[in-house]
This record gives sequence, structure tokens and C-alpha cells, in this order.
Amino acid sequence: MSVNPMIVLPKSVTNTKFYPNFLAVALGMSIKDASHTAGSQRAKVEWILSLDWDVNQLPGNSDFMKKLKKILNFYHFPAPAVKISPEGVWYGLYF
Repeated sequence: MSVNPMIVLPKSVTNTKFYPNFLAVALGMSIKDASHTAGSQRAKVEWILSLDWDVNQLPGNSDFMKKLKKILNFYHFPAPAVKISPEGVWYGLYF
């Protein structure tokens, strides 16, 4: 799930020029060591908090750029992240 803080936070906070409007915050979940043969006895749930790029907010308003940004916004590009659980791990770039 990815959320752009510019949309969620009040205007008094987002009117500052310190936070770029193309930078969003993402929260993801993954499951490790799950198997259809062994069941979910060893399965571990991982929660990851990361930055995400809102490509639609980048400059360029021609028809070609609008279509390109719409297509690129479906992909999540590598960004710094932190695994919250089961143990905290910082990633310089997470794919």
C-alpha cells in the first residue's frame, strides 16, 4: 500500500518546500518459508516500510509524458526501506 503524504496531511503541513510531492510512503507485507507441503508451521510474516516514487507528480505535461508516467507509476522502483518485523533491518535499496 502506498500513500502520498501530500494528499493525506493537512495543507498547513504540505505547503512547505522541504518535502517533495513525488515522494510517497509504502507499507508492504510478505510471507517467508511458507510451503504447500509443510503447511504454514514455519511461515514468517514480514512487514516492510519504504519510500515510494509517485511518478505522476514529476514534471512533464505533454500527452506522451502523461501516458509514460501513468505506465511507470504501476512499477515500484528500488528505494530505501526498513523491515519492521520479525526483526528490524535497514536496506539501502529494496527491490
